[in-house]
Amino acid sequence: MDLILTSYLIYILCGALLISVVGRILFTRGEVYLEDVFRPRADLAGATHQLLRVGFYLVLGGYILLTLKIDNDVVTAREVVEELSNKLGTLLLALGVFHLFNLLLLSTIRKNRLAEQRAERDWQERKKQNG
Repeated sequence: MDLILTSYLIYILCGALLISVVGRILFTRGEVYLEDVFRPRADLAGATHQLLRVGFYLVLGGYILLTLKIDNDVVTAREVVEELSNKLGTLLLALGVFHLFNLLLLSTIRKNRLAEQRAERDWQERKKQNG
C-alpha cells in the first residue's frame, strides 16, 4: 500500500476518533448549559441538543472528507507525519472554531432571554405601582 493511501486511512481514522471523543465530551457537558439557556423550555433544550449533535458530526465529517486530498508527494514516513499533523491540526482548529461559534450563539440567546425576563418583571412592577 502506498504512503498516500496509508495517510488517508490514518487521517480518516484519527479525525473520526477526535470528532467522536470531542463530540461526546461537548454533548454530555453541554446539556446542562442548554437547559439553562432555554429555561424553562426543557423540550426546546433537548431538541436543540440533538440538532447541534447532528450538525456537529455532519459539518466536521464533511470537513474531514473535503480536506482528505494530499497534493504533495509523500515518499517518506516523515512526510506522512508532517501531512497528518497539518491536517489534524487544521481539524482541531476547525473543532475549536465550531465550538466557540456555538458558545457565542447560545450565550447571545441566553442574554436575550434574561433581558426579556427582566423587562417583563420591571413592567409587572410598574403595573402594580400604577395600578
